[in-house]
Amino acid sequence: MIISKKILFELWGKYNIYFILFIIFSPIFISLDFTQGLKFDGYYFNQYLRPSIPISVLVLIVMASISIRPLLRNKQIILLSILIVFYMLLNIYYGTTRAFIVGVGMLLPIISYYSFKNYLLSKENSFFILYKTLFFVILIKFLFDIYLYQMHIYVNNMYTGQVLQETIFSTPFYIHNSMIIYSYYDYFPFIYYLAIVLSFQNLINKVMIKRSLLLIIISLIAIQDTDSRLFIYGIYLIPILYFFYKLTKFRLNSYFYLFMTTSIIITFVIGLLDFTVTDASLSARYSNAHRYFDDFSLKNVFLPFINTHRLEAEGSLHNELLEIFSFFGFVIIYYYYLLRNMFCNVKNEYKLISYLLMFIILTGALIQINISNPYVGIMLGCTLAIITHSKKE
Repeated sequence: MIISKKILFELWGKYNIYFILFIIFSPIFISLDFTQGLKFDGYYFNQYLRPSIPISVLVLIVMASISIRPLLRNKQIILLSILIVFYMLLNIYYGTTRAFIVGVGMLLPIISYYSFKNYLLSKENSFFILYKTLFFVILIKFLFDIYLYQMHIYVNNMYTGQVLQETIFSTPFYIHNSMIIYSYYDYFPFIYYLAIVLSFQNLINKVMIKRSLLLIIISLIAIQDTDSRLFIYGIYLIPILYFFYKLTKFRLNSYFYLFMTTSIIITFVIGLLDFTVTDASLSARYSNAHRYFDDFSLKNVFLPFINTHRLEAEGSLHNELLEIFSFFGFVIIYYYYLLRNMFCNVKNEYKLISYLLMFIILTGALIQINISNPYVGIMLGCTLAIITHSKKE
């Protein structure tokens, strides 16, 4: 028994990072049903009508607990937390409770980044471990999708009467039909974009070529039926972005400001001008921005959350810049300053990865909530921490 415990301890010490990353990447979502307990089959428009949290949130809580002392000594995190909590209380006072969800979401990628930085200081080959674990998660998902499709397993949406979309290579399940991916149609596809970005880097460096090509093919096939236009188009733009990157050779700071400025300008344009588009999804997003700015006044500069549209809107404004500003005002400047540090302090050999992730996160802020989405934010913070401290394989 003593020998067994010793062996298990050694195995955990050697492979714990694989286990942690596997849970971080796994699209397992937990819903709390007060009549039936924990559920893993929550999805949009389902009969529970309750949001689900990714299991990675629980892992991050453990990781943050392990790194609690360095986190508490981090003045940037403490200051951001104080500012966010202060504005949360103001929002709650004026009746906008959604600020709590958004504020917590904002902190998750920051805490993920610094928790993994502290944890990985003594780890080697962390990028290689990251890539192998990501490859394994996507391969499992792909193989089980084929199996579940062949078994003709599907879920009937009890709320709308619709059947969840399912094809031979892509289903909204993970490992088992009782585990449904809550954000399958919007945020989950980020994992495929991340996989292709990392594989693209490997091909350029001529390492893990076969594995990288296989992962690119699987990701391209699997992402098509998720209907995530942001990540699908983002993948198609990678060759063009790479050409632009090689042509300009700017510092990462410059790319960050370029993408950030572009998103801010477009947000103002669609907010100040009443656009008419035929696409229902884009029309709803443009409408949110236009209605927010249509009633914008001087007092909203300092108290943006008392804007009429913000008070009346029950859910997201579907524009991350506008969403954060409408709840937390100019705290957004400090927040994106911290994000800039995360993106721009990576090792030189991983600058391309940061650049491509930066593009999809900052420009994608125009149509959805990316960085403060728990599943995306935790993965992003973890990935940036790894490429900040890992050595070139």
